[in-house]
Amino acid sequence: MKKIYLLVLIVFIYINTIKQAGAQDRVATLIGDTCAGGTLTASIPTGSSISQIKWFIDTTLLTVRSTWVRYGVAVAGNRPGLGDGQLYQPMGIYVDKNKNIYVVDAGRQNVTRWAPGATKGVVVAGGNGKGAALNQFYTPGDIVVDKNRNIYVADNLTYSVRKWASGAKTGTIAAGGNGGGGGLNQLFGVAGICMDRFGNLFIVELWNARVTKWAPGAKAGVIVAGGNGLGSAANQLGGPRGVGVDYAGNVYVSEISNSRVTKWAPGATAGVIVAGGNGSGIAANQLSAPSELSVDSAGNIFVLDGGLRIQKWAPGAAYGITVAGGYGSTATNDTTHMDRISTSAGIFVDARENIYVSDLFQARIREFSRGILSNDQLNDATAGYYKVEITGFAGRVFKSPVLHVADIPLLVPGPVTGNKTVNSNQVVKYTLTSYIQGATYTWEVLNGTVLSGQGTPSASIKFGTENTTIYLTASSACGISRRKTIPITVRPPVSPDTITHIQNKQVVVNLYPNPATNTTSIAFTASKPAKYELTLTNMLGKTLLKQKGNVIMGSNKIYLNVATLNKNMYVVNLKYDDKAIQFKLQKQ
Repeated sequence: MKKIYLLVLIVFIYINTIKQAGAQDRVATLIGDTCAGGTLTASIPTGSSISQIKWFIDTTLLTVRSTWVRYGVAVAGNRPGLGDGQLYQPMGIYVDKNKNIYVVDAGRQNVTRWAPGATKGVVVAGGNGKGAALNQFYTPGDIVVDKNRNIYVADNLTYSVRKWASGAKTGTIAAGGNGGGGGLNQLFGVAGICMDRFGNLFIVELWNARVTKWAPGAKAGVIVAGGNGLGSAANQLGGPRGVGVDYAGNVYVSEISNSRVTKWAPGATAGVIVAGGNGSGIAANQLSAPSELSVDSAGNIFVLDGGLRIQKWAPGAAYGITVAGGYGSTATNDTTHMDRISTSAGIFVDARENIYVSDLFQARIREFSRGILSNDQLNDATAGYYKVEITGFAGRVFKSPVLHVADIPLLVPGPVTGNKTVNSNQVVKYTLTSYIQGATYTWEVLNGTVLSGQGTPSASIKFGTENTTIYLTASSACGISRRKTIPITVRPPVSPDTITHIQNKQVVVNLYPNPATNTTSIAFTASKPAKYELTLTNMLGKTLLKQKGNVIMGSNKIYLNVATLNKNMYVVNLKYDDKAIQFKLQKQ
């Protein structure tokens, strides 16, 4: 019996040891610059492969990445130009099953086909100068190629989609071509195009805020999405740009103005949001000016978001996965940062989910293929509290400790609230209207004292009796700001006011309290009964209060209610008998 008990105890201890070791092993590493603007790097222990990385800032899921290579590879062009092997302004792209890449070059008004590994393309459409003739293009944009290698190109300012049969020297009109307008035989603002398995063309019309479907040989289209004016309602489109269609005939439309992708089932009169729709932004559940998109047979949506990243949204997903880009923008002629996407104008996703991107200003086509992640980086990190959650291929989840990234102090602290004109010995509270979490704020004042709030964005200061200056500096581990100066005007001290008016020896008038908050009194001695008149004016002479009454021979006291007056300096005038006396009153 004892042996069985010992055996059970040993097994129990072993299992718990393994569990604890496993829990300790499942820690992701998150390192990097702890000042805003730097780079953070996330990884897991050597030998573990990554299937997904989630980046969080505070409580927001910021970015999700999966198994695509970080750095794209140029597969066509690489610098803008008009020579062999160059592209000028690449726009729409299409890749056939043999990996031939078709590129619309808006700068050269042609379409070139690049065989796998080729160093230059072959013109297969256009190339006869800019124009509206059928062997020309005017403003070519998006492209689709059918199974017979017929080429269809959206040509915006000819309000048409042009079809070039394989090997043809001139094109024909496949849709539109009847001038720009809202008729069903017209197109207006031709943006994206795609084709379903039956050869039907789907055309996004930006200015008509609709998508029309054109059957092969049709003379007019049928509205399949939008068509109810520009807007954000479920039956409207806002800045439609890209279009895709799945195997079941559902149409997907990216909307720049609404930062969303909507899905329109066959025959539907309204769309359903399937990506974005949570305001414009860069969080994983948001889109920001989405443009081109591609949809695979399973309904996965790949959308070019803001020209800076490509997001994959699976059917029913609450957020997108970043599959290319998202590492910052690039300069116009930057060909070195191959992990960045900027000013991209077209995307294509093949059956293996390899992603092709046209870089407009870098004049190239890049491929981002499926691959294995060993770590990931987040560039230009803003201030906040970061953590990562990494899933390995075996399903193990690794979580990192929280890493605080502090903001860099502003060059000079921002606006400060609080009176700039104060009374002698007054206590005033000053507060920064915007401030950096975690920074230390140093308040200094000449001819005064910081009573409380030192080190914080809000401080109470007691002033002396002379004009002075407040100095404010922000500092943190990430640097120190320049000193902000706040000039302060201090009113001179006012003591209980005693006015001596000489006539037949002496008359004394006392004003107390002065400064006053609610009520002050005026005490004086009269040599005989008389009437009095009392007025209170501002420093510009405008009368604000006036009262009259009688005085008796001997001691008199008149009460003045100043509760409704603003804090300021005022002038009191007292007339009685043949006397006129003037003195200053300060309201606090």
